[in-house]
Amino acid sequence: MTATLLAVGPVLVTVPATVTSEMREAFSTSLLWSERVARKAASDPTAPDFYTDVRDEFGRVGWFVENADSTRYDHSGSPPTPASVLRGIAGDRMPAAGAAPLLAVLDRIESGRADSALGAFLTTWWAAVADSATSTVFSTTPLTLDGNGQVSATLAFLDFGTARTDWQSFFVSDVSSETRITLRSATITLNADLWRLIRTDIETKLGQAALDSIASLDL
Repeated sequence: MTATLLAVGPVLVTVPATVTSEMREAFSTSLLWSERVARKAASDPTAPDFYTDVRDEFGRVGWFVENADSTRYDHSGSPPTPASVLRGIAGDRMPAAGAAPLLAVLDRIESGRADSALGAFLTTWWAAVADSATSTVFSTTPLTLDGNGQVSATLAFLDFGTARTDWQSFFVSDVSSETRITLRSATITLNADLWRLIRTDIETKLGQAALDSIASLDL
């Protein structure tokens, strides 16, 4: 048996074949519930508070929340290249063994020895991200099942912001920028007994919200 992909709103998560249908449904329903509650509470779904609301709501509907962490990368000065941003993240935030393959690829890109398509992809990615003041990604790692039969995953929230300043006098011009990348994460583990106690109430409320939404459509 192979793993399957589960789409829950904007999130796509890998589900191993060892994860039961009850566990899969517990995760997808909890995520839908947590995102809906968080969006109702947060004025801006791209703000860090949105991630905090999603994470905390998981804790209220039958999930243990552990290992909450936040890391931040800052760059200021001349506008950074996409390779330099990735190099800074790899050098500051990744273990040496894990960073080595990425750094080797970046070396090849910067020296012009890499596949031109890869360099073009990084340049296009950087232009798309830098074009917006803030870009946010919310995702989750694949569901995992440990030896005790407990299912867990890691929530991840990536917040990316840039600010650019252009300065010019009669004879001199200059460009500077500030880049901020913040990664917030937390491990969630299903408390199956608690989930079974509240599952029906949550599914009923989500189902009624879906019916109300459909009924309000003007077709």
